[in-house]
Amino acid sequence: MQLTNRQLFFDHLAQTSDFPLALEIESAEGIYLTDRNQKKYIDLISGIGVSSIGHRHPAVLEAVRGQLDRYLHLMVYGEYIQTPQTRLAARLSDTLDLPSADQSPYGRLDNVYFTNS
Repeated sequence: MQLTNRQLFFDHLAQTSDFPLALEIESAEGIYLTDRNQKKYIDLISGIGVSSIGHRHPAVLEAVRGQLDRYLHLMVYGEYIQTPQTRLAARLSDTLDLPSADQSPYGRLDNVYFTNS
């Protein structure tokens, strides 16, 4: 007997509350989630990766596809020189309005440490 996704969810995933929403989402686009019956819901919770631009934003999908053609993931902790990472670090350092070295005891922000959590 094959278990349904719903049964697998309750049997094998830790729930975050006693009464999870348990919506069976099949797809997401923009601000909407769509369940297996094609009912749409506005995503008022959203994950951190979609909070500001919605699900499956075309520019993000294009950037991901372009990056996948190069490599999917490398160590991010300052060991390898990676073009997207170094360009973002430079933009952040140049864009953030922080005190100059003579106005702050810590100096000016001139480097970024990326983490994934």
